Amino acid sequence: PVLVLYHFVLVERKYSVLLGQQQFLVERPLTLLEQGLFVVLFPVEILVFLLTASILLTAVVGRVISPLRRRGALACVLVASTYFVAVTFEFQVARYFSEGLDLALARDMGGGNLSTAFHYIEQELLGLLPLLGAGVVAFVITGMLLRRFGGRMAAYFDDRSFWQGLTRPKRLVQLNLLLVVLTGVVHAVTPMLERGLDRSFVHRVYEYPLVILTDFDLDGYGLMRMPSDHAPFDGDRYPYAVEKVGNGVDENGVGGDLAVLESLPPLPTWRPDSLARRNVVLVVFESARADLLEAKYGDQWVMPALRAAPGQPLRMISHCAFTTPSVVGILSGVMSSSSVEVAKQQSLFKRFGALGYRTGVFSGQHEEFGQKALLAGMHDADVFFDASREDPDRRMYGSTDPASLKIPGKLMVDRFFEWLDGARDEERPFFAYINFQEIHFPYHFEGGATPLDSDPLPRRDIRAENRDRLVRTYHNAARRADEAFGKLADGLAGRSLFTDTLILAVGDHGEELFDDGSLGHGTKLSFEQNAALGKLIHSSWKAPSMVGLADCPSLLHNGLVTNPEALIILPPYIFGYTGQATEPRQIGIFDESGLLRYDFAKDSWSRQPRPGAHFEPATSDLRLIHRWESYVIERLTP
Repeated sequence: PVLVLYHFVLVERKYSVLLGQQQFLVERPLTLLEQGLFVVLFPVEILVFLLTASILLTAVVGRVISPLRRRGALACVLVASTYFVAVTFEFQVARYFSEGLDLALARDMGGGNLSTAFHYIEQELLGLLPLLGAGVVAFVITGMLLRRFGGRMAAYFDDRSFWQGLTRPKRLVQLNLLLVVLTGVVHAVTPMLERGLDRSFVHRVYEYPLVILTDFDLDGYGLMRMPSDHAPFDGDRYPYAVEKVGNGVDENGVGGDLAVLESLPPLPTWRPDSLARRNVVLVVFESARADLLEAKYGDQWVMPALRAAPGQPLRMISHCAFTTPSVVGILSGVMSSSSVEVAKQQSLFKRFGALGYRTGVFSGQHEEFGQKALLAGMHDADVFFDASREDPDRRMYGSTDPASLKIPGKLMVDRFFEWLDGARDEERPFFAYINFQEIHFPYHFEGGATPLDSDPLPRRDIRAENRDRLVRTYHNAARRADEAFGKLADGLAGRSLFTDTLILAVGDHGEELFDDGSLGHGTKLSFEQNAALGKLIHSSWKAPSMVGLADCPSLLHNGLVTNPEALIILPPYIFGYTGQATEPRQIGIFDESGLLRYDFAKDSWSRQPRPGAHFEPATSDLRLIHRWESYVIERLTP
């Protein structure tokens, strides 16, 4: 009962299933009847699960500890301790990433590797060690008490016929089968109650047998999956199936049949004969929100150097809000890293190399991590320098994990000028990609400068209730990145190169700072997570105010154009997705009217009219579904 109460308090604190308002997109609160069923089913599932696990473990422990009574009590304690740690860990993860984090997104966080993703949050996992230690201490103390009082406790339960009946194997099998069946009934009758119960991983354990058993056509989707299989006996029709155009059949179950393939504009073609031979620098700021150029710390601008640079501020939109697909999009114009060969052929390094430019990579992150260097054709550059090639003593963080290799931006600027000054007699123009990592989570590193806030928030204290301090720490990191940009601008000016250099500064994605309950990026489509900083400097051509990151090559092309007829027309909207483009959790369209998004698992539509606004229910617009289907067919299907 104590564990059940503990789990309930955690669930209620995070999700307010009973006592508060539902999170947005849980379309309504639970009815009184659903609340009553939740109060009954939530503890019953947990108690039966723990009892079953304890009985099963008793048989295993019995091979080591012979007295039956003591081994049963010991198994109960071991199961309870493990459950306590598991529930606490699940809640710790939910505090940061809300319901947006699943294995697919965790893998994306880790650059395609789950083990690396766990390294990425290793400090959060280390934060559980005190709880684990407390569990071990409790286990030892309980074991000592069992040695003294275990016999009496076992005798007490032996005299209770109810307990004896409950622990019989036949009765336990019946109870577990009943709970499995009830999960199917709840799924079919009351989805709102199911979403409440799904906050417990125990409920998901009882769902799993039906997930497998209801996949009648073995296409990987059953009636219990979210999204569920709309054609359970047809192996050619299932969620995310590729549509067959105009056949009258809705293969994926959303939007109806794709009657006509929406022709996507071809990947832009550059016009070399219409481009000025100017120097080009592409600066990428990690996790730089779109509002940073207008952000202030007291009466100081957070990024004064970038603000002072002459040019046009832009609101860049990341199509995926993860670093790898965003960087690939920035450097190649390709939205999905599934299009490997296309991305490599469209790479800016290949394009500028063909124009006779010197090309260089100077990145504060490990570009091999997540295969960014491969996918974006970085090795086609004349010089390649990233965090993996720098002296370990100069890294921002001590970890040697690929995800954690970060080098200060000012050092990257030094490496760039060393390359530039090494060929001062070179008459060819240059193209350089420079990546600043200062604004990467956790936004501060030991020994890092504190130009704005002298008391940065420690990583262990990053949580929603400390949001004000978190924002100040984030702005502190942005100022450090801005100082690196200022050093770059001053260095170019000192070499009489600044005014003749086209500079595009962009963030690789946004960063939610608990604006809508979550931390980070890539877990859901929103202006906070997808909209990034942008500024086009020293360009006479004016870009639209909202531009997709995958349009960065076109921005540079148009910034160099001397013949207006050669300008590339940018699309009036930006398509976005979470997860993988072929199997997204959400898809959406960003345009001047806001963000319209569709959630596949919840089969729900919502709209965010502008940055900072709350999401509101929206009417369906099947054009979004058909654009996604057309994109998958035209760009991602062999």
